[in-house]
Amino acid sequence: MGKIDDEYDAAKAQYPLAPKNIPGELAIRIGGVVVPILGIVNSVRDYYSERAMTERLEALVEAVNSKTNATSMKIESPHFAESIRLAIEETWRTTDTAKVARFGSILGNAIVASDDVDSPRDAVEFIRAIAQLTDRDIRVLNILYSVNADIMKTHPNLHDPNPFTERLGDVFKAVSEANIHRDDFYSSCKRLEGFGLAIELARNPGRMAPGDYAFRPTLRGVKLLLLLR
Repeated sequence: MGKIDDEYDAAKAQYPLAPKNIPGELAIRIGGVVVPILGIVNSVRDYYSERAMTERLEALVEAVNSKTNATSMKIESPHFAESIRLAIEETWRTTDTAKVARFGSILGNAIVASDDVDSPRDAVEFIRAIAQLTDRDIRVLNILYSVNADIMKTHPNLHDPNPFTERLGDVFKAVSEANIHRDDFYSSCKRLEGFGLAIELARNPGRMAPGDYAFRPTLRGVKLLLLLR
């Protein structure tokens, strides 16, 4: 039996699947009248089918189980209850298996994380963020952290841009090796900044070309990466 099977079964009992595939049937009607393309119609119908929904939820449960030997104390906390409800809702909305796995990692690691992370409360906001961030955004956050990890640990004054701008060349090299266009990199950095996961650094003309921009992960961004592991 899985580690959260009882809780999952209880949740399914409280939120039974709809008896009819209403969105899917609507897609058939729209597809038949407006866009007579069978492949698109079937894709939409499959997305809203009970089987597809169940498969995505099962994938979420497996992702959680792979991360934790959960204690009932944290599972029963109101913040964790909110985060699992949100994860189920977002899992229902997406067909991206990588996102479902990330939802599960956040939930599973939130249970076992140390108390100073305040992880059950953070999990709610992180799941909302992951639902909107792209795979490239997460890759960019990983690059920002991997290049600057030691600085984040050894420089308590994170507002000093100098140690980070000294690594800007290493960041750009990692971005290039990841086959991410510089403009797409900046775009992802600004998206991450909007979720409080990264921050743009003050310009340092001595270390930066006129067209360069420098970013670093925030402590909150580091927390997210820890929960995604």
